[in-house]
Amino acid sequence: DTNILVYSFSIGDPRRELAIELTSVSGYRIYDSLMLAAALEANCTVFYTEDLHHGHKLGDLTIRNPFPAAPLISSPKPAPPHPPQSSPPAPSPAPGAARPPAMP
Repeated sequence: DTNILVYSFSIGDPRRELAIELTSVSGYRIYDSLMLAAALEANCTVFYTEDLHHGHKLGDLTIRNPFPAAPLISSPKPAPPHPPQSSPPAPSPAPGAARPPAMP
């Protein structure tokens, strides 16, 4: 179920003047401010939108994002540290040369 609210604003309409004031004070675009002015006039307490600042209050009206950023389901785990590199094998002794005793 979706409710759509459509307003038209004439030049001398106080909602238009409020929208212009909201634009200059909040930095919102005029189209967003026109919708906020209509919500304020209708005495709404919550204004749902993805486009404005979540939690911002304008009088009794609070802006809410219906789709807040969800936390990551799981964070990638860092790769385990590489095992220490063993030293390269010693070169083979020349044929007939004495070999050192083997390590246990």
